[in-house]
Amino acid sequence: RRVLFRSVIELVGKVVRTVFEKVNDTQEIVFTGVGENWESQTIVKYYEYFYKEEDGTLNCDNYHIRSSSLKYLGKDIESVGEISYELQHSSGGGSGSGLRLKSDGTVSLGSSGGNGLTPRADEEITFTIRWIDQEETFVAHSN
Repeated sequence: RRVLFRSVIELVGKVVRTVFEKVNDTQEIVFTGVGENWESQTIVKYYEYFYKEEDGTLNCDNYHIRSSSLKYLGKDIESVGEISYELQHSSGGGSGSGLRLKSDGTVSLGSSGGNGLTPRADEEITFTIRWIDQEETFVAHSN
């Protein structure tokens, strides 16, 4: 059952990505930021269509997917242990804890998406990273 469920989830994910990226005129914004010990990358893929209803009302159909990752810039990756993070931007934010770095010093912060406020290239994303007894805050901008 688990194998079947996993296969169905993977298939649905492929269909959603295909419809999202191939059927629509998908745009991409990449935000990068660098602190003393960390760097971030956030990729936002989105589409946005404005149209008028028959009565003249202006409407918008949009959707976006935002995915973020961090990379530790220090040398002793294994000493970092568990990290927690917060990120803030004009259209919301997120947080997580208990994350561990991969052997290359990176960690995925996951993805989120939806319709509503579409992120803009002039936004800033503020990251706060906590690890061991340290904390670092830095800002990411679009490239």
